[in-house]
Amino acid sequence: MTMLKDRDDTAAGPARFSYVPDLSGADRLVALGFRHWVAGYQTSDIACWEQAWQLFEAELGPKAARRIVGDLSCWVRAITAASRREIEVFPGPCRGFCRDECVAVSLVASMQHGVCPAMQACTKALLETCDCEDVMGQSCALAATLKENGLELSADWPMRLLDGQRGLCRLRARNRPERLS
Repeated sequence: MTMLKDRDDTAAGPARFSYVPDLSGADRLVALGFRHWVAGYQTSDIACWEQAWQLFEAELGPKAARRIVGDLSCWVRAITAASRREIEVFPGPCRGFCRDECVAVSLVASMQHGVCPAMQACTKALLETCDCEDVMGQSCALAATLKENGLELSADWPMRLLDGQRGLCRLRARNRPERLS
């Protein structure tokens, strides 16, 4: 089982943990859904998946939630299967979002807004590999399902990566939260 080390804010530098205060709407739903679904895979705890379901159901109702959570599940499974490293997420109740969570939101946003260079950059940053056909397909499916249900991610997410404005998510590969196996 994979567990997060206890957070020690005094030892953590600004790149180790990030806080995204303006995350709302569809951006927040995708980031939290990603967080809960990855945690479910990592811990084998169905309660994590139930949290994701409850989040989407409360926001959208059961019919829309069923379609979106289905695509979210396939998307996260494709990411975890293709990644050359363990995908990292913060614990459920954290207010901030880590690098992988920010990159995941950027990936889906780049699909919705057709920003091809950002799609490629996000996929490579998240997976650390170019073997990403399934991830791209699942990202596209999730982006379309979100849009069909009136959820559009912020258009500036992909541009944060392309323009080098990395301060918001601290998108540096080093100083990731440590894990215990």
